Amino acid sequence: MLQSMPPKKRATSKVSATRMARAEPLELTQVAAIYLDALNAFYRRRPPVEVVVGAESVTIKAVWPRVAGQEPRSSIGFEIAGSKASLEMPRALLDKWLVQADPAVDLERIALEHAALLVESFLASELSWLEAKLGEAITLDAVNGKSMTASPPFAFIVNSGEGAFSCALRFDDAGHAAALAGLLNAASGEGAPLPDDVPVQVGLWRGAVEVSVGELQSLRPGDVVLLDGIGATALLVIAERLVAPVELIDAGPRLMASPCQFNGSRWEWIMNQKTAPDAVQTLDDAALDDLPVSLVFELGRTVLPIGEVRQLGAGTIVPLPGLESETVDVIANGKRVGRGEIVRIGESLGVRLFGMFGNA
Repeated sequence: MLQSMPPKKRATSKVSATRMARAEPLELTQVAAIYLDALNAFYRRRPPVEVVVGAESVTIKAVWPRVAGQEPRSSIGFEIAGSKASLEMPRALLDKWLVQADPAVDLERIALEHAALLVESFLASELSWLEAKLGEAITLDAVNGKSMTASPPFAFIVNSGEGAFSCALRFDDAGHAAALAGLLNAASGEGAPLPDDVPVQVGLWRGAVEVSVGELQSLRPGDVVLLDGIGATALLVIAERLVAPVELIDAGPRLMASPCQFNGSRWEWIMNQKTAPDAVQTLDDAALDDLPVSLVFELGRTVLPIGEVRQLGAGTIVPLPGLESETVDVIANGKRVGRGEIVRIGESLGVRLFGMFGNA
């Protein structure tokens, strides 16, 4: 008589439970410090580079991380000025090169050294070009299925009419990787342009003044902060890095000059207060009431596409919403601390405060 038997428990269940209980550590890729600059240079943002390999036009694009499951299976070992390097590639791409170099080649029986000679002859013009650009001699050693150096992979995708091939280069000398990255940059036009629609914050400052902490604490609603000299200049501030003087007209602020860096400009003092001093002072070394604070009076802010920011110059009018009134935000070292309005005092301008801190 047939009887149903209970299913056997999986032998791995206890092991799996143990692993889950003890939380296996995360394995991270380790990169030697000497390769960091080269990796950053190689993987910088750039469009695919079009090159000719063996009379065939292909594109090369650096990819990070390497696509899982697409690791190259073959390797071509070579030397650059005596320093070892290797090119890892799919066997299908290597076989294609070997057949193009010698249509009668026996791919199953070819010796590794012979394969290297065929590849070297097939890529003769490309290698000569690289030698001229690098100023170093390049020699191919052998073809096998393993990497010839322990350096991190500089991975890239080769796209041709027959599909995409996942490849990687390794260099004992990180300088050779950096030099190759420079060639890619030159061939691609030094990187892909930033899209024109990337947003950039733009603010309109009606003026600025430097006060002490003690003076800031003493300000009350109804007080007037006087703006004079260069502090009374209206400014268009772009991402708190670029600045341009403006005149205020009905259509909006009109630039009187092209934007320039805050650092080195006449308004550098405004931003300097946002930088911590080199040496940290103790309370015994300085009176807190005397510490300087930059007060900025902001009429408004907006967001412009970086494509429009690139075109800003003398005479450009920047439309900003909500500029009908002379109401301003009071900003101390980058933080909003109050509200006020622009008033005229004789021949000068000032800001009458509505409220400060908790009363703003």
